[in-house]
Amino acid sequence: MRQVTFITVCKGRLHHLRQTLPTVLAEMPAEVIVVDYACPQNTAQWVKENHPSVKVVNVTDDPGFCVARGRNLGAAVASSDWLVFIDADIKVTPGWLAWMRENLRSRSFFRAGRQGGRRDPESYGTVIVERAAFNSIGGYDEVFRGWGGEDDDLYKRLVVIGVTDSEYPRTFVSVLSHDDAERLTFHDIKEKDIHHVVNQCYIQAKFQAMNFYGFGNNLGIELRQQFMSKIKSSIIEWHEAGSGAAHTINLEMKGEGWLPSPYTLEKVLHFSLRVVIPKNS
Repeated sequence: MRQVTFITVCKGRLHHLRQTLPTVLAEMPAEVIVVDYACPQNTAQWVKENHPSVKVVNVTDDPGFCVARGRNLGAAVASSDWLVFIDADIKVTPGWLAWMRENLRSRSFFRAGRQGGRRDPESYGTVIVERAAFNSIGGYDEVFRGWGGEDDDLYKRLVVIGVTDSEYPRTFVSVLSHDDAERLTFHDIKEKDIHHVVNQCYIQAKFQAMNFYGFGNNLGIELRQQFMSKIKSSIIEWHEAGSGAAHTINLEMKGEGWLPSPYTLEKVLHFSLRVVIPKNS
């Protein structure tokens, strides 16, 4: 029998968690973990008082919000071989855990099935992943501190190491709908599309770096932070200027390769990311 741990990170979403956590517990998984990420609604206390079987991780050293870090902290204390990362606004339909026990297979990760060829963006981050695969790629990239992007990045890196992108029936999850203002409450950028632009540019830069240095190389956090900082500040400055012109971000990487002595191989890669706004938009 496959053991499964559900992990939810909560900040300012206790009103959602009150409705969704009971649906997770009703499935009777091996373990449920709630990460209270400096939640102003004191999620940790509510969980302890109302659902004492749930393991709580309390983040008190970051007044901001990094869902990637919260998920990693939850995974670090999980005891199961399979992890389900599920947001506080996702309700679970009865039978999902039974489906997992029959259908989960090693070297695969599972996302909600498509409808009409497309995935529901509101349940996009709800994923089932084997802990061994998750750990082998270092979990979520904590450089993502804005909204979104950390899930896309995780899925791409899992595929790179040969983990198959699979699906679970989308009927097992449903979303408590809410507006973008609530999604972006704890982030400095208040436009969802700009988060998408920043995150996708960062992912492209990161994968260029992985190719340059070797996909087996776990890129250092300093390099990743440099990429994110430059991309984010450049995109924000361009967006606030409102010129409507295309925007180019130039990045550079340097490294060394092997050559027989006394030769030295110096590698330099210059690449550009270009963001274009269609004329009719």
